[in-house]
Amino acid sequence: MCCIQWVIRHAIELKSLWWDKGRFQTVDWALLLMRCLFGALIVIFSWMCSVLGESGRDGKLVLHWTFDHLVDGFVRDVTSWGNHGALFRGTVSARSVILRGDGDNVSLHLVAGTERAEALTLAMWIRLLAGGSKRQVLFSLDLPKCGASLVVYGRWSDSRVAIVVRHSGRRVGYLVPCTLRIGMWQHLALILRTGRINVYLDGKDVRCFFAPGVKAGLVQNLVLGKAGQPSSLEGGVHAQLGDFQIYTRALSEVEIRKMGKTLRARLVELCGVRGAKTIFSLILFALITAWLLSMAQASSVTEARRSGKKRRE
Repeated sequence: MCCIQWVIRHAIELKSLWWDKGRFQTVDWALLLMRCLFGALIVIFSWMCSVLGESGRDGKLVLHWTFDHLVDGFVRDVTSWGNHGALFRGTVSARSVILRGDGDNVSLHLVAGTERAEALTLAMWIRLLAGGSKRQVLFSLDLPKCGASLVVYGRWSDSRVAIVVRHSGRRVGYLVPCTLRIGMWQHLALILRTGRINVYLDGKDVRCFFAPGVKAGLVQNLVLGKAGQPSSLEGGVHAQLGDFQIYTRALSEVEIRKMGKTLRARLVELCGVRGAKTIFSLILFALITAWLLSMAQASSVTEARRSGKKRRE
């Protein structure tokens, strides 16, 4: 609405300058062009803020690790719940965390805000790295409300995702028919409801399976990667992870698809490195041009005043 009002106001001003005066003066050109450039800057910054901050406006978002930087060895949670994760041996780089095998992990004992959740959505970006031949743990968590634990694996033998649910002494495994590709960013999301788990990859619902005894609720012992000693059956993941989020509601397929697109659109991932540099170069050019035009306008006004004084004299 504000943009429409801005366009209408400047269209009226353009009409008055062109139609009423019959011609543009240098000062009019500078003033109008400067305002147009600043308007374009406002539009660009508004778009960037909407893209970068869209995921944080949901009131059901209780955990969001953006991996911007570390604070005393902890990964900062950008929500108001303060679910900061402890980083062990991993590396934070370019809004992501790099985990390379056993012992590299991000852990959190208790996820605040999930106590009364009737459904949970866990979402993350993952980029597999070469290395490791075991069944590698992507992340794991405990659900004490129902006495179950959930472990998500990446099977490097066939590049498939496997989910193992432990409940009441039973261990049930589920194979997800989706492929994780080495070197490519992919969006993985899980929705936990009572007795059911949905798996999404790149915004598509790739598997829905029934998991008796599983109920959403308080999340404990959340670990990205693998904590503890290595074993002969499984190891830590070799991957780059980004934007790990937990919602206390079941997101729709449209929301997951949109979230995947907006997360991928974080400037570098949307435009690439060259595209991001181009955007910032255009913004810098617009700022410099606007400053030069304002200086030219000021000098023109000063000269006009001086000429007016001379005519009066």
